[in-house]
Amino acid sequence: MPPTCTSLSRLELRGWCKSATIPPGPVSTSTTLNGSPSTRRPSAANTFPGKHADIVWRRIHVKVSPQETYLALQAYSLSRAYEVYVNGEKLIASGQVKPYVPYSRSARLIVHIPPEQVRAGSITIAIRARAPRSWWTSVSPGFVGSRLTLGNEATLRDRNALWVIGDEFPWFLENLLSLSVGLVALALFLGQRQRMEYFWIFVLGLLNVASLPLIYLLGVRDIPTS
Repeated sequence: MPPTCTSLSRLELRGWCKSATIPPGPVSTSTTLNGSPSTRRPSAANTFPGKHADIVWRRIHVKVSPQETYLALQAYSLSRAYEVYVNGEKLIASGQVKPYVPYSRSARLIVHIPPEQVRAGSITIAIRARAPRSWWTSVSPGFVGSRLTLGNEATLRDRNALWVIGDEFPWFLENLLSLSVGLVALALFLGQRQRMEYFWIFVLGLLNVASLPLIYLLGVRDIPTS
């Protein structure tokens, strides 16, 4: 039975590159998905005590089974603008790194890894990201490994759907209640046309319901924020 998902926070995460001109490629450190995590995880600020670049590369070398052609990669909240490459091929992009175009970062983006790359027995994941200020001020590494997940594509999509449902369900109930109150207010307004406050309560409930598609969209796709 194929494995479910593995957070890349359990992988070796020392493959920092600060230059925006370095192309994706292998690094000297590597580990398997079942390997032990590194005990030393230096912060970005300590790794680069001098100039803090606006754009950083991070590379992770992963050993995989050639038979795991169902593998997919999920990226979530890495940065306001980032790109994810697998063996030099860009598979995920959110926003625009240069020139900088920020996007929302609440969506979990999932992409299937081409089978021919998996059959090689190893993949190199390279992240090119616009580095937020918090990366340079935090005591932890700038890249949070749990925001990049490798696993079965079907499992990742099922988990993502459950996350969207679970996360947005309270909003859905709140907006549904708001619409119900609005409909009651509309009925009262039709009987008492001079009470304009009833009409505005109905309009507010309608606007809340109209925002539901946008809330859902933010869970499955990043959108421009400026």
